[in-house]
Amino acid sequence: MSVGQKINKLFEQSGYKTYADWGRAMDLPGDWLLDMKKKDGIEIGNIKRLIIFTEFNHITLEELLKNDRLVDINDNLPDNDIRRLLDQIQLQVQENESIFDGFIMNEKSKEITFDAIDVLKGLIKSNL
Repeated sequence: MSVGQKINKLFEQSGYKTYADWGRAMDLPGDWLLDMKKKDGIEIGNIKRLIIFTEFNHITLEELLKNDRLVDINDNLPDNDIRRLLDQIQLQVQENESIFDGFIMNEKSKEITFDAIDVLKGLIKSNL
């Protein structure tokens, strides 16, 4: 997943309606965020803004820049919070050999599971 895709995913999970509103909350330009969501990588001049961005979204620069999936486990949530449980399933699928219905999951089935859980989290959040 590219930097831009991760930024877009974080925006979708943020609860903000526009990039401008999200940017104001971080004291960053909304136009810059819109531009960044289209990027595959970063430019050195953006590091200061990226640090502000990662701190606001409770992720590390490594998580943002590393070219793989982003799982946001919120440790402040209670153990029985469905969001936390879904994040833990995504982490299990991402980091370990996973089994579904007695069968070892291949990379495609892991990807489908990860993406389906993202959709489920978005649907639940948008209907709270």
